[in-house]
Amino acid sequence: MPGLSRRALLAGLAGAIAMALAATGVVLVAARGGGGSRPPAPASARNAAAAVPAQAEAAVVASDATQPPTPTAAPTPAPTPKTGTAAVPWVDSPGTPQSVPVSGSAGRACRAADLDVAAGLSGALQNLATQELTLRDRAADPCFLAGVPQVVLTNAGARSRVSPGQFAAKRLDLAAGASASLVVGTPTACAGTGQPVVATSVLLTLPAGDAVTVGGTQIDTECGAPTVVAFGVADLLPAAAPGPLDSLSATLDAPQTVARGAVLTYQVTLANQSPVPVALSPCPSYTEVLGGGGPGAAQRTLVLNCPAGATIAAGASVTYKVELAVPASTPAGDTKLTWTLEVPDGPVAGTVITVT
Repeated sequence: MPGLSRRALLAGLAGAIAMALAATGVVLVAARGGGGSRPPAPASARNAAAAVPAQAEAAVVASDATQPPTPTAAPTPAPTPKTGTAAVPWVDSPGTPQSVPVSGSAGRACRAADLDVAAGLSGALQNLATQELTLRDRAADPCFLAGVPQVVLTNAGARSRVSPGQFAAKRLDLAAGASASLVVGTPTACAGTGQPVVATSVLLTLPAGDAVTVGGTQIDTECGAPTVVAFGVADLLPAAAPGPLDSLSATLDAPQTVARGAVLTYQVTLANQSPVPVALSPCPSYTEVLGGGGPGAAQRTLVLNCPAGATIAAGASVTYKVELAVPASTPAGDTKLTWTLEVPDGPVAGTVITVT
C-alpha cells in the first residue's frame, strides 16, 4: 500500500502468519532473556513458516519496484485547415471593365466577308426563350454595323420575320477580333401549347446589304413572334494571346429565385485547370449582369477580393461570395444572371433566376 515501508509490511504479514499457525496447533514461543528452550516445531510447520515470509518479501519487493507510468492521452493534433471550404467574402469595390472600342471609330461598314457569324447559346430571359447569334470581326481592321441586322427565320411561316425592337438604329463598332451578340427572344407560354414551331436556321441581312445564312438555331415561335431583345459588344477586347488567367473556369451557385428590391447573394467558383499556379495579380475585375441590359436590369463591375486568395494552385479552386442589388423595377419572371471575369478570354458563367 502506498506510504508503508517494507519493514511495516513484513511485520504485519508475520503477525498474520503467527495467527494462522496457532490455529493449526503450532505454537510460537517468543524468546526471552534467560528463558528456557522451546520445543522444536514440526518440519512441515517450519517449512511453511519459512516459505510464507519469503513469498511476502517477494511481493513487497515487487510492490516497491517502479510502477509503470499511468498512460497519458496523446495530444490531439491540430486539424489541418481545409482549403476551399469557405467562400472568400464579398467586397464592394468598383472595378474597371475591359476597354470598349470607341463608338464611331470604325471607318467602314461590316460586310459578310468581314464576319464570322454563328449560333451561340440558347437560354431564357424575362419569360422569353432566347437564342444568341454571334458576329465576330475577322478582318484586320475595325468595321461597324449601322443597326441591328435583319433576321428572318427560314421555316417559321407567318412569324418568320424578327422584330428589331429598340435596336433598329443602334450603331455598333467592332474592333478587329471583337464580337457582337444579337439575342432573339420568343414567348415561352401560351394556351394550347404542344405544337412547337422551331426554326433551325436564320437568314441574317447586314445593314450593308449582305446576307448570311446561319444554322444550328433553336427558335420556337409557337407562342408568339420573335423579337431582338439584346444587341451589343460581346468581346470587349480583341482576341489576345492566352495568359495565365484564361486557364480558369467559372461556375455559379445561385438561388433559384430572388425578389425585386432585394439583394441577390450567390457564389462564384474559379477553378484552375492548368498544371501551374495562377496568380490573381493584379486583382482582376468582374462584371455581373442580371437581365438583358434593358429597363430594370442590374449590372455592376467590381474588383475581385484577391487578398484572401491571391493564388489558385494547380488543380485547385477558390469560391467567392458575390452580391448584386436587384432593382424594384426589374420585370418578374425568368431572367439570366451572367458573371464575367474582365480579362482577355476570361471565363464567363451564367444561370437562369426567377425574379419574383
